[in-house]
Amino acid sequence: VVDNNVWRPAAQQFRLAFCYDPSQVEKEIPGLSKNKQMSDWLKNALKGVSADEAITGILAVMMQCGAVLSMADAMPKLGVEELSVCTPVVWKNCRSQLEKRLKEKNSKAKLKWLPLEPPT
Repeated sequence: VVDNNVWRPAAQQFRLAFCYDPSQVEKEIPGLSKNKQMSDWLKNALKGVSADEAITGILAVMMQCGAVLSMADAMPKLGVEELSVCTPVVWKNCRSQLEKRLKEKNSKAKLKWLPLEPPT
C-alpha cells in the first residue's frame, strides 16, 4: 500500500520523484537507470513542478515512509527497508528537498520539528 502512494510508475504514481533534483532521478530512484525514456520524461516533468506541488508531494512521501520506517525497531524481522522504496536515504533526500523547496518559496517555515533521521 505504501509503494502505491509513493512510487508505482505502472499506476502513474511518481511522488517519490519530488524528493530528488531532476539530475538525481536516474541514478537514485529504483528502476530508472534501466528505463531511459521514463527517466528523461521524469526529469523534464520535475523541472516544471511548482514549489507548492513539490512540497505537498514531499510531505505525502514523508508521512508514508515515516510510518513504514517507524516499524523498523519494533519489528526488526519484518525488514521494512527491503519491503518498500522507503529507506533512511529516501527520508534524508525528502527532508533536504523539502528544505530547498521551502527556501525557493521564500517560506520562513522551520524544520526543527522534522527529524534529520527517519523515525524508528
